[in-house]
Amino acid sequence: SHVGIHRYSFPIKGEPRIRIDMRHTIGDCIPDSISFNAVSDRLVQGGRHISGWAPDRYMFFSASFSVPFSGCKDEGEDRYLLTFPEGTEEVTVSVGLSEVDAESAEQNRIAEVGDKDFDAVRAETRMLWANNLGKVKVEGGSSERMTIFYTALYHTMVSPNLMSDLDGRYRNHSQEIASAP
Repeated sequence: SHVGIHRYSFPIKGEPRIRIDMRHTIGDCIPDSISFNAVSDRLVQGGRHISGWAPDRYMFFSASFSVPFSGCKDEGEDRYLLTFPEGTEEVTVSVGLSEVDAESAEQNRIAEVGDKDFDAVRAETRMLWANNLGKVKVEGGSSERMTIFYTALYHTMVSPNLMSDLDGRYRNHSQEIASAP
């Protein structure tokens, strides 16, 4: 619920690279404060304050890489280029999120994914989706109508907004860190 996992494959030739663009947004969100830190050769953390459809929001991340990166270059304009050793064919990245701080994002990442690989997380996620979509059983109707119904049901669950971390802390509307009971 608080973590995404990515798997990147690289061609055999060339230097494997992943670019992190801290300014990229969807919609009209505008980052006005950004932080980025390479904590080690496998961990980057940061966050940003953004304004847009919901003003005055913070979002922090902690990203762990399955392969140590050999370089981290600030490309300017809040873009960072991570390079990996030549011959690296695949990199898995698990990314924890939090509205509280980067340390909470890391704790969320460890608690939800830990050392699981991409395929294990994908299998768990597919099972969660099947369980959620299986809560409603529709009978009758054409195959096309069933597809329309289950697609609409999926859309009701596709973007949940979890505001609290696994430890119950969250950032309230006054920007104070509070705890859920």
